[in-house]
Amino acid sequence: EPASITAKAFTNPPSIMTSTNKPEWRRMQQPAANGHGNARSLAGFYNGLLDGSLLEADMLNELTREHSLGHDKTLLTSTRLGLGCMLDQPAEPNATFGLGPKAFGHPGAGGSVGFADPDYDVAFGFVTNTLGPYILMDPRAQKLVGVLRECLQ
Repeated sequence: EPASITAKAFTNPPSIMTSTNKPEWRRMQQPAANGHGNARSLAGFYNGLLDGSLLEADMLNELTREHSLGHDKTLLTSTRLGLGCMLDQPAEPNATFGLGPKAFGHPGAGGSVGFADPDYDVAFGFVTNTLGPYILMDPRAQKLVGVLRECLQ
């Protein structure tokens, strides 16, 4: 429905699905929808959160503490949120990062995802060169996380 919160979020600006790689879009300052980088830099960011180089331990604890759990009226699915990040939801197939319940991070438009898991002391980044239809976890990323989990055990 065009007037819904979901439609407004994913079509504002109207060019969101077609212009994300244009110079004008890349220059725009829109923190919630305009991160640019590769998988290594994304994993590096989350590693910096884990190792204390970006946040002190108290702030990391607050970031990873559950602040909200329930149905997201924009994404139209269950979400579990920390302070500025999503927290793992092992019981939700499209909302689990795939390692452990303390994992935190955020999926991006089209299938990209970055997260860290303090129990495994690992950070993960996955990016795509196309926008896929996935709102939360891309099945391709979940398969890679499955291989990572096998390597860590």
